[in-house]
Amino acid sequence: MKEWYLMTPRKQTTSLGGYEVDAFCDYKDAAFDETVNSDIGDTVEIYNHDLSQVKIVRCKIQGNSPESQLKSLERIGLFEHYTVKAGMYVRYDNCYWLVYGYPSYNGVYEKAILQLCQCKIRWQIANGDIVERWCNVTSASKYDVGEFSNNSIILSSNNYTILTPADEDTYLLDGKRVFIDWHNTTPTKTFKLTRADDVLCKYGEEHGGVFGFIADKTELNVEVDRPDLQVCDYVDTSITVQPPQTTTQAVNATIFGRNNITIGYPRNYSVKFKNQDGEEVDIIDYTWGIDCGFKEQVQCVREGKTFKVTVQDSDCIGQSFKVQVIHNSEIMAEKTVVIEDTY
Repeated sequence: MKEWYLMTPRKQTTSLGGYEVDAFCDYKDAAFDETVNSDIGDTVEIYNHDLSQVKIVRCKIQGNSPESQLKSLERIGLFEHYTVKAGMYVRYDNCYWLVYGYPSYNGVYEKAILQLCQCKIRWQIANGDIVERWCNVTSASKYDVGEFSNNSIILSSNNYTILTPADEDTYLLDGKRVFIDWHNTTPTKTFKLTRADDVLCKYGEEHGGVFGFIADKTELNVEVDRPDLQVCDYVDTSITVQPPQTTTQAVNATIFGRNNITIGYPRNYSVKFKNQDGEEVDIIDYTWGIDCGFKEQVQCVREGKTFKVTVQDSDCIGQSFKVQVIHNSEIMAEKTVVIEDTY
């Protein structure tokens, strides 16, 4: 009877014990639900990694009376089971908080660590779209003097540790430059994200994950950085690159060679190309062609820059054909040649 009655049968009955296991399991969910829906509970918004999905839930946020500056950037959230994953955002107290760490479940509620997101970073992905994520920022150079110098120049120096949700876009952040600046509308401070940590805080599909980066201070590049868009290394995808113009229209071709050919004797032809200023230019990707109704009786051989033509069939005497120079599928020049008998 004792083993049936006690939650932990191995312990002796005390004045503080005596809850049946089944009754406790039936009551625990209702008890937590009653707690978070009371005056001590909190209403928060739960967002996915890119803020495209949101749901409103009741929970309990703890840690609102921190005893240090670091603790003031952290809260503990108590939620119903399967409510949050690492890499989600909790909108609480007019701020975004990143779910950080492995959410744990004790059989009554799910417990998650929340880190305050102080800034939003923006960057451009391969297709030209601009994406953004809220992130947690902590100093990685607390005791740095803030300058780096050599014999020629003094540059500003500062490092941060950045935490972002783990997703397909943030996975490619390693090596990207971003603005991290208190002046959101006209930022000037740029940082390069390096040393991506995509293993330590990745907890699988069921529990999510976060990525960590080191943000190293760089200098503003006015050629490619767009403070108005808050994007570094911006590429304007609306500009269409025009293909290079071909030289066919600006170049004239002239075929050199006789206007007649004798049966059984070869005739050589050559070509010269000149631009609109009359200067000779060299075009190598041209072809020779023959235009007539009896091409099978015309033997053609290209020898270097020379085009050798021979007609053996006497039935072709008195007829004519055209020698052509072709470039980029266009006829640049042609010469009419008359076939003559031997006399």
